Amino acid sequence: MYLGWAEDHREWVDTLTTLQKQPEGFSFTVANPRPGLSYTYDKDTYLHRTRKAELAAAQKHYDNTYKALRDKYEAGLADYLAIGEEFLKDVTDPVKPAKYKRALMIDAQRHGHLMHNAAVLWLEAHPTAKLDGYQDYEELLKTLWVGDLREAHPEWIAGKPTKRQQQLLLYCLGRDDLGTVPLWNDPPLADVRKKSHVTLGKVILSAGAPTLPVQRLHPSYWGLFLVSPLHGKDRGFYEPEPGDVDDRWIQRLSKDLRMESRRFRHEDSKFQVYEVVPRPVEDPTFCSTGVYLHRSNAHGRDDFLTVVPDKAVEGQTPLVFCTKGVGADPDHIGSPTARVLTHVGRMRARFGETTTTDFPFAYPGSQDTGTDTAGSWRNIGFCNAYGGDEIAIADFLNFAVMYEKAAAHALTAKTHGFVRPIALVEISNLPRNLDRMPDLRKATSGSSPAIGYPAQIVTCSPVETSLRIYKQGHDQDYVYYNLDLELAEWERCYTNLVLPPGVVESVEEDIKALDADIRAYAKLQGLVELEEGLPDRLRSLQRRMLLAYKIMWQALLSWWVFLDNRWASDTYTGSFSGRNFNSGPRDSNEWGPLDRPSEDQTPGKGGEGQLCLHIDLSNLGNLCALKGELQTMLELIGPDMDAETRYEGKWIWKDCRLYSFSVALAQILGRAKSRLDSDIWPAAQKVAEEERAEQIAQALIEGLKADTETVLQDGTKGKGVPPYAALLPWR
Repeated sequence: MYLGWAEDHREWVDTLTTLQKQPEGFSFTVANPRPGLSYTYDKDTYLHRTRKAELAAAQKHYDNTYKALRDKYEAGLADYLAIGEEFLKDVTDPVKPAKYKRALMIDAQRHGHLMHNAAVLWLEAHPTAKLDGYQDYEELLKTLWVGDLREAHPEWIAGKPTKRQQQLLLYCLGRDDLGTVPLWNDPPLADVRKKSHVTLGKVILSAGAPTLPVQRLHPSYWGLFLVSPLHGKDRGFYEPEPGDVDDRWIQRLSKDLRMESRRFRHEDSKFQVYEVVPRPVEDPTFCSTGVYLHRSNAHGRDDFLTVVPDKAVEGQTPLVFCTKGVGADPDHIGSPTARVLTHVGRMRARFGETTTTDFPFAYPGSQDTGTDTAGSWRNIGFCNAYGGDEIAIADFLNFAVMYEKAAAHALTAKTHGFVRPIALVEISNLPRNLDRMPDLRKATSGSSPAIGYPAQIVTCSPVETSLRIYKQGHDQDYVYYNLDLELAEWERCYTNLVLPPGVVESVEEDIKALDADIRAYAKLQGLVELEEGLPDRLRSLQRRMLLAYKIMWQALLSWWVFLDNRWASDTYTGSFSGRNFNSGPRDSNEWGPLDRPSEDQTPGKGGEGQLCLHIDLSNLGNLCALKGELQTMLELIGPDMDAETRYEGKWIWKDCRLYSFSVALAQILGRAKSRLDSDIWPAAQKVAEEERAEQIAQALIEGLKADTETVLQDGTKGKGVPPYAALLPWR
C-alpha cells in the first residue's frame, strides 16, 4: 500500500529527496531563506571574489531552482500528510500484532523513512488531534527500539537484567514497563517524557538499509532523536551489585588507577548509565556484552553509543555510534558557552549580560550544579543555520562521499578511519518538545524563524573514539585522565593498521640501543636507581612510539585520500588538526575542492595561506612535528632531548628514528606549503577554473616526491632509505 503511494507520487517524492540533499539546508517545516552574507566581501582578493561568486551562484540556484522545488513540495504536502495519517493509525492500531508493526517500521527505514516522516508531520500539523484508542506513536517506536536493545544483553534476555541494564531502560525509555505500549497521550506519559532521553524525530537523510543489523540499536534507526543529559546530574544513576562487572570497573578506576571520582562519575556514591570514561570493550572483566553510553568531560556536541558483541561469536567487533549536533548559529548558543567564547562577536552581543538561559544547546548554569563536568555543549545542532558555522546536511553528505572514497582507495580499502553517516534526524516540533526547551520555541517561531529545528548526525565506525589528538592541560582536552586507559583506546582503534615490518624492527632496535645506553650511563655514573623499573618504562615508551607511527601513517593516508580526490578539509580549522582527528578526520562540514580559499574565523579575513589545501598541510605538520600535538598527547616529549633526562627512558630522544621521521616530515610538508604559495597557486590562477584543482594536485605531488628524496638523502647522509619512508603514501 505505502510503496504504491510512493510510486503514484513519484515526481513529488523525487522532489522531496532532492530538497533533502540541499547543501544549503533543509527543514520539513521551514523554507530556506534567500541566501545572503552577513559580511560584505568587497575587496579584490581571491577570498572576497570567491565568496561573491558563491553568493551569486547560490542566489541564482535559489531563484531558478530551489523556489520551484519548494513550491512543488508544499503543493503536495496535503497528500503526504494524508498518507501519514493512514500509516500512523495502521502502525498504532492496538489490534495489529507487534511483529507486523516491526516489519512496517523496518520497511519504512529501508525507504528513507518516507512514511514515518509523513506520520510525524501529520502529528505536528494536528497537535490537538484526538487519537483515543490508538497507541502512542513515540512510545511504540521507543518500545520497538528497546526490544532490540534488550536482545543485545544476555542477562536481560534471560530475565535477570543487571542494575545498569534496568537503569538504561528507565533512562532511555522513561518507564520500565516493556509489557504494553501506552495509549495515545495517556496521562502518565507527561512524566515519562520528562524522564526519557529519546523523542520523536523526522529523518532528513539516512544511509538506507543497514549494512549491519546492530545499526538498529541506535534510536535514529527507528526515527527517534537522542537527547543528551540535560544537566550534569542527569546521568541515570544506579548502585551496582558488589562484585559485578560494573562494580569491578568502578574499583578499577578508583582503586587500581587512583582516579579522582569527579573524573569518571557525577555522584560519588553511585555509578551512571551515561559514563564519562569508556570501558575497555575487549576485556570481559570490566565490560560485558551489551550497549554502553558515554560522553567525555570535554565533548560538546558528541555522544557515543558503543555496541559490544558477544565475545563467543567470531568475526564480530565492537561498533561505535557517534551522535553529533551540528550547525549551531552563534546567536542561539546558550550563555555559559557564549561567555567563554566571547571572541565571537554575535555571541557577546546577545549574551554579554545574560546570566541564565534554558536554550538546549548548552548546559544552563542556573539549573546545573555540575557544569564543570557536564560538558559545555550538547548533541543538538541546527539544520538551517544561516549565518552560523555549519549545516548538518553538508556534514552528512561529505562524510558519505569520503567514506566511500576511502573504502575504494587502494591504500585504505582494508582499513581506514573515516566514519559512515547513517542518519540525520531533526527533532519534532511537537508542543512537548517546545515546552521542554523554552528558548527553542522563541528561536523557531514567527514568520522569520532564526533557526531550523535541532538536528543531529549519527555516524558509525568500529574505530571511532571520543579521544582526539589534543592535550593542552585544560578542561576541553579530549582525555580520560589516565595515560594507560588512553593508550588502550588508541590501540583498539589502530589494531587493524599493521605497520611495515621495517618500522616495527626499527623501534625495537632503537629501544634496545637506548636500554644499553642507559645501563652503561648508570654504571659509569653510579646511578643504580636509573635501572630500577627500566624494563617497564621502556615497554611503555616502545608502545607509545609504535602508536605514534601508526597515527602519523593514518593521518597521511587519510590526507592522501583527500588529495587523490582533489579535496581539502576546511577553510580555517582543518580536519587534520589534533582537535579534529582521532582514528580519522572529523568535522566534515567544510570539506570540498582543494582550491577553495582559506578564511580566518573573522569573516573576510584570509586564513593561513591562500587555499584550504594550505590549512591541511599546516595541520598535518603541527600534528606530526617534533614536540607537536601527537607527541604531546602521547607524552613522548621530555624536558630536554639532548640532556641527561634521556636516560630516564620515558621519552623519545634525538638518535631515535621517530625523532628523525618527525623532523623529515616537517621539512617535507613545510616545503610543500612554501611551494604551494610561491609557485603552484600563482601558476594555477592562469588556467581555467575547472582545471585548477587538478593542476594544483599534480604540481604538489611532483614537488612532494622531489622534496622527499632530497630530505631523506640529507637526513641519512646518503646511507640508504630509512624504514619510515614506507609510511609516505606519495613515495
